[in-house]
Amino acid sequence: MRCSMIIRSFQKESDYQCVREMVYECWMRHYPSAEYGITRNDVHITYQVMSTSPRRYDPSQAISCNRFVGVSDLGQILGYVAVMEFTTTNYLQSLYVSNDFIDQGFGRRLLEHAFYTLNNKKSWSLGVVKYNKRAIHLYESFGFVASGLEYFMGNIPVQEMFLLKKN
Repeated sequence: MRCSMIIRSFQKESDYQCVREMVYECWMRHYPSAEYGITRNDVHITYQVMSTSPRRYDPSQAISCNRFVGVSDLGQILGYVAVMEFTTTNYLQSLYVSNDFIDQGFGRRLLEHAFYTLNNKKSWSLGVVKYNKRAIHLYESFGFVASGLEYFMGNIPVQEMFLLKKN
């Protein structure tokens, strides 16, 4: 399904549930892996735990937390991006596109919007599921490289990526 997207600030009261459902659907589609022995049930349990556990980076230490949604002409949320700004770096906390709208450039547009909005010339970092090749390819096209650091969300392997400075 093709449509256009406008990007606006996240409005917690009205956007929260839609974004939460979209993120869960993305997890369930992209994170199970036969190669890594990760089942849909593993992903479901990890999502439940991660949605209530402390984050890798503490939002209370951030200078700002910038959240945006991509919305269709009809008001449907197509994607979501969240970036925490710290003193020396920006941390890309989340970037998701609805399963119904992947491969239409919406993830790229949301990331470009985040870069444009936080035009602060700081380095960037993010964590991406190690076998999410589509996301890794997108981040590499922006200049991100693997840092060599890895960690786990439950039993889901995550690799850190960084971008020294965004010009």
